[in-house]
Amino acid sequence: NGKCVAPNVCTCDEGYQKVLSDQNVCEPICDPECINSNCIAPNVCECVEEFVKLNNNTCEPVCSDGCENGHCVGPNICSCFDGYELKNDTSNICISICSQECLNGMCTAPDICTCYEGYQKSSTNQYECEPICDPECVNGICTGPDFCECVNGYIQSDDNNTCDPLCSDGCENGQCLAPDNCTCFDGYEKKNDSSI
Repeated sequence: NGKCVAPNVCTCDEGYQKVLSDQNVCEPICDPECINSNCIAPNVCECVEEFVKLNNNTCEPVCSDGCENGHCVGPNICSCFDGYELKNDTSNICISICSQECLNGMCTAPDICTCYEGYQKSSTNQYECEPICDPECVNGICTGPDFCECVNGYIQSDDNNTCDPLCSDGCENGQCLAPDNCTCFDGYEKKNDSSI
């Protein structure tokens, strides 16, 4: 990459410069300087192993498994974006972080909970998903998708979303309209002030 112009005196060809450690060796000049690559000829950069060309003088690292929700900062080394963390030490997958656990849902983006099927977002807590009962529960509380749990004094009817009042002593010749409150059919009256 140069010419011998006098005994033990070299001059470098255009685009080359002398190596400081050996005045008889000329190395190529790359301007701008090569990044993560070697200058192999004037203004020609060649990427080092496990890096790929980004532009003429810059090579970027390769993460062979990708770098989901992050940026590849070294060969097979993933740095997660803000709000994400590595799924495990051997993975290049960054998963979202929620500052609280998602109840009946999963963390799908930083501090964003997505509800499981059959659940909807709570109006009071962004990290909580409440079960959906359609139709709504009657005399009960929706404790799971389309599952009603009866409140005290009521019992499940044939309709899963309806709870009927319970008269613990029965309601002979009458109708139980509220817990332990029996109303007699026409032509009947309560016997001895009992609920029967």
